[in-house]
Amino acid sequence: KQWYQRRVRGTADYFSDAFYATHDADTCPAVFAYGYCGDCQNNMESYVESNAVPCCTQDAIVNIAESIIEKIDKYYELFKEKEAEVIEAISHIVDEDGIATYNAAQTLVAEQASCLRDTYETLADQECMMA
Repeated sequence: KQWYQRRVRGTADYFSDAFYATHDADTCPAVFAYGYCGDCQNNMESYVESNAVPCCTQDAIVNIAESIIEKIDKYYELFKEKEAEVIEAISHIVDEDGIATYNAAQTLVAEQASCLRDTYETLADQECMMA
């Protein structure tokens, strides 16, 4: 039981410290408002690169991230297959500015996903420490 509690506590502490480091008031005051790419990502990756990740934490992150990335890739492929149909379906109710906004949002989401993937890869490549 103590072994399990140490690992859970170590994982919780690691994430708490990582998120605290990411949300710096000067460089990343609000991820939801400014996005993850840029300063927020730099803060997280600096934390990851300078702090040993517990092996059990890394294993969990790798499993979760690989599953999420697999789903994102699957749905992105499906979306790309249907994108022309979607644009055609909404083109009669949305003007050119609306289509441009849609395209900009799609680009932004793809950029944010790419930054999250980069951070996952940085974390997955780190040497872990046994707790």
